[in-house]
Amino acid sequence: MNRLPRIQTTSNPAIRLAALYRWLFLALLGCAVPFGLMAQSELVINGQVQDVKQVPLPFASVEVTTTKQQTKTDQEGKFSLQVKANGKDTVYLLISAIGYQRKQVKVSSSSSNLIIMLDQQSAVQTIDIVVNAIRGEEKAPIAQTTLSKEDIDKQFYGQDATALLQQTPNINASFDAGNLFSNYSYMRIRGLDYSRINVTLDGVPLNDMMDQGVFFSNMVDFANSIQSVQVQRGVGTSSNGTAGYAGSVNFESLRPQDQLPGAELQLSVGSFGTSRYSAEVYSGLVKGWSFYGRYSALQSAGYRDNSGMQGNSFFGSAVYEDDKHLIKFTGFSGRNKNRLAYLPVPLYLIDQNPRTNLLTPGATDDFGQDLITAQYARKFDPRNTLSISAYFGSAGGWFEYSDLDILGLRNRHFGLISNYRHVSEDNKLLFIAGIQANTFLRENWYAQNPANDTRLYNNWGRKDEASAFAKLSYNLAGFDLFADLQVRYAGFGYTPDIKENISVGSQSWTFLNPKVGVSYPITERVSAFASVGMVGREPTRSDLLNGTDNITVANKDTTAQFGNLKPESLLDYEAGINLKYSWLRGQINAFYMDFRNEIAATGAYTSWFVPLRKNVNSSYRTGLEWSLNAKATDWLSIQSTGAYTVAKIRSYTNDAEGKTYDNVTPLLTPTWILSNGLILSPTKWLDLALIGRYVSKSYLANNDDENLSMPGYFVVDSRLSVNYQRKYSLSVLVNNLTNQRYFNNGAIGYDAAGNTTPAYVVQAPINLFVTVSARF
Repeated sequence: MNRLPRIQTTSNPAIRLAALYRWLFLALLGCAVPFGLMAQSELVINGQVQDVKQVPLPFASVEVTTTKQQTKTDQEGKFSLQVKANGKDTVYLLISAIGYQRKQVKVSSSSSNLIIMLDQQSAVQTIDIVVNAIRGEEKAPIAQTTLSKEDIDKQFYGQDATALLQQTPNINASFDAGNLFSNYSYMRIRGLDYSRINVTLDGVPLNDMMDQGVFFSNMVDFANSIQSVQVQRGVGTSSNGTAGYAGSVNFESLRPQDQLPGAELQLSVGSFGTSRYSAEVYSGLVKGWSFYGRYSALQSAGYRDNSGMQGNSFFGSAVYEDDKHLIKFTGFSGRNKNRLAYLPVPLYLIDQNPRTNLLTPGATDDFGQDLITAQYARKFDPRNTLSISAYFGSAGGWFEYSDLDILGLRNRHFGLISNYRHVSEDNKLLFIAGIQANTFLRENWYAQNPANDTRLYNNWGRKDEASAFAKLSYNLAGFDLFADLQVRYAGFGYTPDIKENISVGSQSWTFLNPKVGVSYPITERVSAFASVGMVGREPTRSDLLNGTDNITVANKDTTAQFGNLKPESLLDYEAGINLKYSWLRGQINAFYMDFRNEIAATGAYTSWFVPLRKNVNSSYRTGLEWSLNAKATDWLSIQSTGAYTVAKIRSYTNDAEGKTYDNVTPLLTPTWILSNGLILSPTKWLDLALIGRYVSKSYLANNDDENLSMPGYFVVDSRLSVNYQRKYSLSVLVNNLTNQRYFNNGAIGYDAAGNTTPAYVVQAPINLFVTVSARF
């Protein structure tokens, strides 16, 4: 068996560099005003982008073709560009917007207050048909946050996608290796774990249908090829694949048809032996076709001992479009080798060595994941569109969780998706319908060293899913009414190892998931919304097998929970306001989630740290969330993202103790998650950011025991980005600028005397990451 090559862990080089970085940050901050005055000497081009009906087009891209300077139009379709006066009489602007063909405009250097009209609609856009079928529109009555390509570029340094997503409200991420660039990571929405979060790429499910989670570790540099991502919290709108129980994350892949021909190279280095390189190629439009490809490689020693990784990935897409049709092929392939570090460490060992990893150096894994999709869309007329998507994915590998034991798996999944979209002639009614079906096949096996080629067991699982939904929104007397109904079927079957000569059987579930809501524009800048929705969710494979990996004659009665574990259901109430002022944008929302038969974590784990869960009759989560961006000046903005959550299990019985607790807080659910930042952009080529993140205390067991809790923490990160003509850039990211010791995951552990004690996954002290890139 191939072993992961030994990666030497080095001492942290970031502390001296970060001290220098702090001085540099303060110096640049002090120069902000002079830089702002220098910018005023540049030529300013103001304008507005409209469609053929003279309706302003927000979020259109405006780019200077010679300097690659770029901006986006605001909500009113307006833009402003500062172009260096270089003695030329004219400049050329390239204008692009979703749903329209790109347009090049020749502009006199003395022109201002331009009106640019995009009069040629493009055929169809993947985001309009496939992605928006499961996304919520801006006025949809749901709790949502959307990050654009520009938002992603400002925050992305090659880190795991979960680190990027925790910039949105009420998401908390944890990292096994203690840093953002190595090993496995996990996320929770409103305290609910990643197996309850629906994740898609261009509408195609990414979740493992049996474990119901997504492992971004297998997709190195994934966010580098993402055009936008929408996070819906709570029930949200109907999606494809596993249940969107805690929420959903909808990724849209990069749109090569909107890119100019060229290539981009990125090189990154950072603390703990971290390095990344990425190469991207864009073809531009070639007889209706456009192509994109990226190859990336990443390695890191990790912060915790023996937590390093080596990974690489490829991501590619090809798009063809004309006035009626769109064809898109998208695919990725990734492989990652990790030194495992998933076990939390008792505090007394962390005090001795904060980098302690309880797993041996021989605890490694080697996994890969692939996906290919083919999507076709047909625009029959301006009001009716149909899309069909087919996909095939696979994943497989092994992990050696001790010097002796090796577990492996291999899966295949494939499916079909079709969506139909209709808009009424008066634009008051929008109707979207969709169907999807998929099959997921998996083989699990076990072997032991040194005869690791001899499998001691093989078992097989199959899961079939099918769903259909219909969404309707209608504007009535200024009120936007919304209704969404989904029917979803899931069936699971398990075949034990042939040597056991037993039959376990199968189980299936059918869920009816309705949602209704309303939004209303109180003023031109303020709108309100309210909704209520229901969703049901089936247990995972691990839940049904009570945490074991193999059912045998000996353990069948204690492990096979088929029929004993009930599906969980959620009734979700959401209400909030959207703000669209020129100086303040964002959303504030309240929520109340009422659960029945929640499949709650007990605090116990298997030997390879898979959580054990059981039904609790009644529980709830309620709170307030917000995501706001205030523009104080032209070069200073203030961002605030936060969540206040009160979560309770009304009655929980600890089976090991035989004791019942009333109104206890579910484990790993903090009351407060806050992220606030100052963003300075004194010139078009310089960005500075200082961001503080606070996460309050959470419990490690469902008993409100203060002695079994994880302390809250406050960390400060900063970033600096310097761009030259949008072709060359230098970015610096410093995590944990104040050098705090903190933990973002934990469990119940044991001290040297065998008594229960908190165990934590410690995160890295101050660390630094530098990226340089060039576009040609």
